[in-house]
Amino acid sequence: MSFLSVRGVRLPDRKKETRNVPVIEIRPQEEYIVPLILGQHAECVPIVSVGDYVCEGTAIAKPGDRFSPFVFSPVCGVVTDIITKNTGLGMPCKHIVIRANKDTKKVLLPPVSDMSGAGIYRKMVESGMMDNFGKRLPAFVKYQNANNKKIDKLVINCTEMDTYLTSSETLLQEYTNDCLEGAKLLASVLQTKLIEFYITTRQNDLYELLKKEFKARNKVVSPEKYTFKLVKIDAIYPFEHERLITYYITGKKLLAGSPSSDAGIVVDSVQNCYDIAKAVYENKPVTTRLITVAGNNIIRKANYLVKSGTKLKDILDVVGTINPGEKFKIIEGGVMTGIAQDDVDISVSLSTKAILFLSRDEFLRETEKVCVNCGACMSHCPVKINPKEIDKACIEGDKVKALHCGIMACIDCGNCSYVCPSKRYIAQRIWDMQDEIRRGGRI
Repeated sequence: MSFLSVRGVRLPDRKKETRNVPVIEIRPQEEYIVPLILGQHAECVPIVSVGDYVCEGTAIAKPGDRFSPFVFSPVCGVVTDIITKNTGLGMPCKHIVIRANKDTKKVLLPPVSDMSGAGIYRKMVESGMMDNFGKRLPAFVKYQNANNKKIDKLVINCTEMDTYLTSSETLLQEYTNDCLEGAKLLASVLQTKLIEFYITTRQNDLYELLKKEFKARNKVVSPEKYTFKLVKIDAIYPFEHERLITYYITGKKLLAGSPSSDAGIVVDSVQNCYDIAKAVYENKPVTTRLITVAGNNIIRKANYLVKSGTKLKDILDVVGTINPGEKFKIIEGGVMTGIAQDDVDISVSLSTKAILFLSRDEFLRETEKVCVNCGACMSHCPVKINPKEIDKACIEGDKVKALHCGIMACIDCGNCSYVCPSKRYIAQRIWDMQDEIRRGGRI
């Protein structure tokens, strides 16, 4: 399948100030507010009460259903409250408030006794691993979907085509061995020996690093040998989406909502490679995320190691504001699909990939205008639906028409709004209607 057949846009590259910069760990804070919804899953159930003492790594919430994760305390301290507030994704849910102290005791997971694929899978479930892409589900879900299917290869998507993001690239450069060993563990769950890393033509330093690493690893002669392959592709957004990368690799079109395992591959992230390595070899539950913190309104742009439950205002105190009196926009996620925040008390979760502090020259302040019927939204839609007609159905509140036009096939990339000369809020209305349809049980 030719890559040129993938519709998309070339986004500006503003990664220079966070690329090849050492990872910075956010200093300990006095209070952490840990959300119990980390993505598109049922709310997790608290297993601690107000007044309980917890250590770093203590389980504080259990899965709310079979597609939810365990949640662990990021610090030692006392549970002071369990409150309901919005997450960075705009979802109201319970949050566990922990007043931290200087205790450094850590609670580890039980050692792995079974290094088979099944044993590694159980460790994925136990450790609280979360996807920070796509539907933001627990990492084990895609491997659960792949059960009893023949998987030809594991694909590690390192592309990060959004304008500012460099967290995956940085994680792979700083912790290369952990990430590659983690990839082998994930491949063992799928019973495949082929691992392909996908990067873009803009990631030249990463290309040279992985080329050298893969050459050395592929020379090893062993019955347990894994073959690493490096694939370089053009930076056309949103190629990084699971359905599109699967289509490019296999030539098979996935139905909306179908996993990549239906096409014989599994697409995963660098972060999950790192997390499974730490869980298996060091028995560490997942409590931190490497997050790109960028934007023209902050001083110290970099990739930060941030504990789950850290508040945005605490991150802002660390990175520093260039113009404290100027209005700016905070976005959780990338510029194309991120969500604007109106509260600096919102907490980082394990599904967070970036926090952007944008100055006035970096975001649109115009109001939308009348559609001029130019067709740009259609010609740039990677799944070839008609955003204009869907948007019309959304404005009219017509769910039946929206479904007929293929609204649930939308991959939420935001291309339609990005290319629209009238700056219409097409993507936002489509996302809102999708949520309304899901809540109504229409899919």
